[in-house]
Amino acid sequence: MTATHESTRKLVHVHSISFNSNRTFFTVCLEEGLRIYQTDPLELYQCLGWSTCGSVRVAEQLDSSCAVIMAGGGKRPKMPDNVAMLYNFITNVFGARFKVPSQILNLLIRDEKLVIVMQREIEVYDVCLFPLNQIRRGVTYSTCVNDKGLCQMSRDLAEQHVLCYPGTTEGSVQIVGLSGPNTERGVRSLIRAHQSALQCLSLSQDGLLLATASKTGTLIRLWCTSKHSKLMEFRRGIDQALIYDIDISADSMFMACVSDKRTVHVFALKNPKFNVSSNLSGLGPRESYTESLWGMAQFSIHGLVDCKISVMSDSSVIVITEDGRYYKYLFARDGHTPQCQRLAYELYTDLAPQVTSADEGAAGGDGGIPTGSSPPLSVNYLPA
Repeated sequence: MTATHESTRKLVHVHSISFNSNRTFFTVCLEEGLRIYQTDPLELYQCLGWSTCGSVRVAEQLDSSCAVIMAGGGKRPKMPDNVAMLYNFITNVFGARFKVPSQILNLLIRDEKLVIVMQREIEVYDVCLFPLNQIRRGVTYSTCVNDKGLCQMSRDLAEQHVLCYPGTTEGSVQIVGLSGPNTERGVRSLIRAHQSALQCLSLSQDGLLLATASKTGTLIRLWCTSKHSKLMEFRRGIDQALIYDIDISADSMFMACVSDKRTVHVFALKNPKFNVSSNLSGLGPRESYTESLWGMAQFSIHGLVDCKISVMSDSSVIVITEDGRYYKYLFARDGHTPQCQRLAYELYTDLAPQVTSADEGAAGGDGGIPTGSSPPLSVNYLPA
């Protein structure tokens, strides 16, 4: 997606956007390199130009650290699209290198796990168990055709540390226990979430709740990852839509979704009475739209482009679009009004990047990309 606002000083071509695990930063993958922004307040935090990393298709920051993992793509890549590489913004060097059999569609990283998503396979690495400069295959899981690279992983210290991804049958979700006191490692469970193909997955930060949506885009279902049971069903609308993203708040009290209807819907999870129920509830078949809960609040955004959403701790919702827009809206936690108040609207692509020493060639090699083995990556955390 190309940002083409009249106020934009320089056009940028966005390939993808991803939040880090606690939503404090988001990474924008560009044809011209990579940028990391602070989520709230909006601020450009780190920047890599094309001379350092080439075109980047997918990336994710490791929590709030100086490390980011990325894979190449687009028209001018310097990294192969089947190789994931870790970069350290403190030392301005690439460290670990992970090669997989096919194109990388998504990347997830935590302190102890690295997940690489391909079209029909997912590889999980125990990065804490071996030096990061070693290259070896991790545990591999099979999926159905997963062109969107759907995959979700809870945080390291989550109560239920799990990995969720599309199963081998259409509309199903596989849940795999990773580690932790309340998680049985390696145990896999299947949820038959929808009749049609999956469009979106969202896992709560504690790993206990999973939200799913299909390509139909009318319903969002909430599941318990430990009991593998459906907890609630929410209705985005009656007409078919493409749901771009779903997010569950850190306290698991609220959920929000954004779709190509240019509307953001907010739902209450812990207090369902704040949501709107159909006047015909109880009169129709159990799985009909009369049994679903409608959102407690909503607001509209511009454009019809892919975007990411985050429900923040201050009862606000932030939306980041691939055409360079940043929205922040406040909703009423008690559900007394369906209207949301706009707190911020900015063009994040207008924030001028600072040229780093890496962009001037200090990283060494071919624009900073190592061609052989790499030293282990020392991870430092950014100040809060």
